[in-house]
Amino acid sequence: MSNWQPITGPLAAERLGERDAPTIVFAHGFTQTANSWKPMAAEFASRGYQVMVVDLPGHAGSSTVRADVRRTADMIAEIGGVGTYVGYSLGGRVCLHLALMYPHLVRSLVLVGAHPGISDADEREARRESDDALAAHLLEVGVDAFLGEWLANPLFGGFDVGDDERADRRRNTADGLAASLRMAGTGEQLPL
Repeated sequence: MSNWQPITGPLAAERLGERDAPTIVFAHGFTQTANSWKPMAAEFASRGYQVMVVDLPGHAGSSTVRADVRRTADMIAEIGGVGTYVGYSLGGRVCLHLALMYPHLVRSLVLVGAHPGISDADEREARRESDDALAAHLLEVGVDAFLGEWLANPLFGGFDVGDDERADRRRNTADGLAASLRMAGTGEQLPL
C-alpha cells in the first residue's frame, strides 16, 4: 500500500487509505519529516484507517511555513478534521494544543515524549535563550553538521538513524529548522 496522495492545505501533507474510514493524523518531532511516520501510518492504513502524515512548519515540504505551536495546531486541525492525533515531541506538543483548542475534533490523543510546557517563567526564558542559541548554531554549521550533532545527543540514547532517514531529514533547511526552534520551541510555548 504505497499510494500516498497529497493533501491540499496550509502544510505539506499526504493521506493513505479510504476517505470515509476513521482518521489518524501523525505529527513528527524536530528535524524529522512526515516520512518518519509513514511505515507506522501505512500499517494502520492496511487495517482500514485513513492516515495522514504532515510536515510541520519549518520542515521538509513545509520548510517555508512559519508558525508557533498554536497556529500549527490550527493548520493541522484544518487538514485532519475529526480523528485520532498522534504526535512525537514537537508534534506531540502541537497535538496537545490541538486537543485543547479543538476538543470536538479529537477522538483520541497519543503523545510520545511531549512536554506540556515549562511553568516557571525564568526556566522558560532560559529555554528560549537556549533554543535561540541552538538556532544560531544551526544556521552557522548547516543542516548536515547539525543533524550529526543532534542525533548524537544523549537524549536519543544511541538510537541509530539509517541512511534513508538521515537523507530524508536533510530535506530540511537550516532557515526552516531555526525558525521552528525560535517560534515553536519549548521555551516559546505557554504551559498547559
